[in-house]
Formats: sequence, C-alpha cells, structure tokens
Amino acid sequence: MPFFKKFFILLAVSLFSLPFSAAPIFALHQFSDVPDSHIYHEVLDFLKEREVIAGYTDGTFKPDSPIKRVEAIKILFEGANLIVSEVSSKEDADFPDVTPGQWYVKYIVEAKNRGIVAGFKDGTFRPVNTIKLAEALKILFLTYNVSVPNLPTNADLPSDVKSTDWFAKYVHYALQKGIIQEINSLVGPGTELSRSRFANLVFRLSFLRERVVQKFTEVD
Repeated sequence: MPFFKKFFILLAVSLFSLPFSAAPIFALHQFSDVPDSHIYHEVLDFLKEREVIAGYTDGTFKPDSPIKRVEAIKILFEGANLIVSEVSSKEDADFPDVTPGQWYVKYIVEAKNRGIVAGFKDGTFRPVNTIKLAEALKILFLTYNVSVPNLPTNADLPSDVKSTDWFAKYVHYALQKGIIQEINSLVGPGTELSRSRFANLVFRLSFLRERVVQKFTEVD
C-alpha cells in the first residue's frame, strides 16, 4: 500500500476517534413547517438535500411529532444507502404485531435479517411505538456498522444510566463522540424522540463518517 494512502487511512481513523463538533451547514429551505427559528432547521434542510429524509407529500416534515420505530428504521436505511429487498404481501417478519402488506414490513424484515433489531422479550416488535433514545442509539450504530466497545469498568456515566443497563455502552460511546450531550448530568435514555431530534442523531453520525470518507478519498 502506498505511503500516502496508508497515511490518510490512519488520519481517517484518528478523526473518527475524536469528539464530534457540528460544522456550519448551508442548504436551501426545504420544509414548509420548519422555519429558520427551529433548532434543527439546518440539519433537516441538509438531510433533505442529501435525500436522507423526504417528509410528507404536502411539503411538511412535522419536526416535533413523535417518530415511530418503523419510521426511524426507514430513515436510517436510506441514510446509510442500504438496499432493502422487497417482500411478499404475506410476509410478517415473524412478529405477531407486524401486519403483512404494510409499507414498513420490508424494512423490519431487512433490519431483522441484518441483526439490527430483534424485537421485545414478549416477541413483539411494536412498529408504531415512538422510538426512545436508547433504542435509537443502538440501531443507529448497528445500521452504520459502528463497532461500539464494551463499557469500561471505570466509565463515567450520566446519573440516569447504570453500568448494568443494556444501553449503557451505547450511551457512553455516543457521549464520547458528541452524538448526544448531557444536560444536568442526564441524557434521558427513555425519552421518546421527535422526528427532528432523531434526524439530528442521524446527521451527527453521518457527518462525522462523511468527514472521514472525504479525507480518505482525497488521495488516489
């Protein structure tokens, strides 16, 4: 491998290990119900421009509405450019509460086949439940094939996260990378996310990864 290409691979790895800090975004106004005063308006405009999110046919995004688990998976798959195989109208993804023929079945099937989702202990998937922060972080990292290390024994965790929680390592990693932030020593792992806040998580990880790819592709 040429020296300069090897150097940029190492540089990319180094960049990915650094905490994320948002950079200015310049994009056209994309949604009729997302004014410039909205906290995530630049993020949503950027993601729409990149065709990661699409919004509704009436030109709105409904940024403050809760986001369903299936909607979150769809956005993640499109953001990661994953190919989703079509399914038959009778396929139900082996979850009793997933109705065959629904638009989201193919996304659940794909996510299950990729090991991104497994459902709840009672065997259900709860497709139209609002996704929570802890759940969102897990499927975000799994979709983007981010290797999240095990929780260090001396990890400094927020007050509302215990080291024995299944999501502790995802929260810890997300905090390290600047994908989420503590507020008064809390992160709210059980917080139900709005559509715009979930989109912001996707942006923060996607933008970080894009910086790494750009650094790599600058070298022939």
